[in-house]
Amino acid sequence: MKSIAIYTSTRADFGLLKPLINQLISNKKLEVRIFAAGTHFDKNFGNTIEEIEVAFPQHVFYKIHQNMNEDPQLRNIRVMSESLLLYSQYLQKDPPDFAIVLGDRHEALCFGLACSSLNIPLAHLHGGELTYGALDDKFRHCLTKLSNWHFTACEIYRQRVIQMGENPADVFNVGALGVENALHHKLMSREELQNDLGIKIPAETYLFTFHPETNSADYGAEILKSFLMKVADRLKSHNAFVIITGVNSDPGAQAIRNILNDFQAQLGSQYVYMKESLGLTRYLSVMKIATAVLGNSSSGILEAYSLKTPTLNIGNRQEGRERETSVIDLGSVSDCMRFNFDTVVRMKNNLTETNTPSTFGNGRTSGLIADRIDQITHDNREFTFKKFFDVQIIK
Repeated sequence: MKSIAIYTSTRADFGLLKPLINQLISNKKLEVRIFAAGTHFDKNFGNTIEEIEVAFPQHVFYKIHQNMNEDPQLRNIRVMSESLLLYSQYLQKDPPDFAIVLGDRHEALCFGLACSSLNIPLAHLHGGELTYGALDDKFRHCLTKLSNWHFTACEIYRQRVIQMGENPADVFNVGALGVENALHHKLMSREELQNDLGIKIPAETYLFTFHPETNSADYGAEILKSFLMKVADRLKSHNAFVIITGVNSDPGAQAIRNILNDFQAQLGSQYVYMKESLGLTRYLSVMKIATAVLGNSSSGILEAYSLKTPTLNIGNRQEGRERETSVIDLGSVSDCMRFNFDTVVRMKNNLTETNTPSTFGNGRTSGLIADRIDQITHDNREFTFKKFFDVQIIK
């Protein structure tokens, strides 16, 4: 039996990884070990380790408590230095045969560095993507170079990973796990959500998530304030409602959180509901019934289209990603002030009638990854030695 460690440090990546974890557990030739770290142990971010332990009580193998309140920026470096040491110690003490990491966060990069230094073969999910508005863009590409195998969300991303010197035989376009969740996860009805959250969810309801723009001097505060003014006008003029989920742990998080708290205080519970973590089921259920997804979460780029919900993408955090036609980019304060919310109301109605498949797969991602990992972990190939693959150089 081969052991495989799956790294998770946030509510976001765990929600994406759940179907893959289930697929890998069903393979009786694998011992699945969840490597839980980061914000999962912080009550300010929902204490989501409890959700992991409920879902997979026999598989939470590594539990690394960290202080993730890294605002201002130097604490971000402190978290990285501590993460590299802690992760290496845990992995050296009981190394898995193989490991999986998703995405682009700084603490995930530390997991990749630890695995690479300890010669633990690594598979990377969601490589080849671009997010110019966040430092994550650099961390993602670093993880690509540390990893042995790559599972990308679309063909353009696959080609970009190959462009970075990765062997095409080890780079697989499997689609996005978020699309699989959107298409196949059992969701709650509006009535069930209302009873569960204890709120009234009117016909015009928005789902809002905004994370710091870590490549911006003000972390996106100016455009967020301007957009919230526009949102407030819409809520009051149309008796609409917004459900806001929590900010991540990036530098600038507290500044963004303060702006959102002030917004809630000014408008009150008649118009605004805030919850640090909705959890996967409630989050996707709200997304499905929402008039639109607002903010700058990658879920508005990846998952929302499959749930037939348009997205207003605010600022530049997600600049560079491939996107569906249901995404409207508001990249400046003037864009926000000119925008008319009637546009997304019409888009929502039109999306309910479309059957065009997502750019990011058909909802079979976890099965495709699990099948490939089964082959990888049971062949006789040397895992840890990797050669640079040269594409044709243009002179």
